[in-house]
Amino acid sequence: MNKLFAILVFAILQWALSFLMGWFSILPAAIVVVLIFKLEGKSSWFIPFLGVFFGWGLWMLFLDYQSDFHLSHRLAMLVQQSGFFAYLIPLVLGGLVAALTGRLTCQIVRVAH
Repeated sequence: MNKLFAILVFAILQWALSFLMGWFSILPAAIVVVLIFKLEGKSSWFIPFLGVFFGWGLWMLFLDYQSDFHLSHRLAMLVQQSGFFAYLIPLVLGGLVAALTGRLTCQIVRVAH
């Protein structure tokens, strides 16, 4: 339950920070969540990854629905794939950035102690 709450907190924090910082708001959100919830090991990797993956996924679907699915059409044209695959590219890349940030934060905290 605590890990699901951490994923939810990460997604909300990243969404709130994105109004101020843009896409790279995932970096401070990952750092804050790893430090507050004291995530270690695999959790410091998977919680930020899943937070970005589900947070961005829901946000992309919401924006795509509002624009009559023009976002997925343009992404599909850009990568020359189907709309579903076009969603996965930014979700996985953003998730990897968040996961690396979370894991590096965990390593730095471990070395500091």
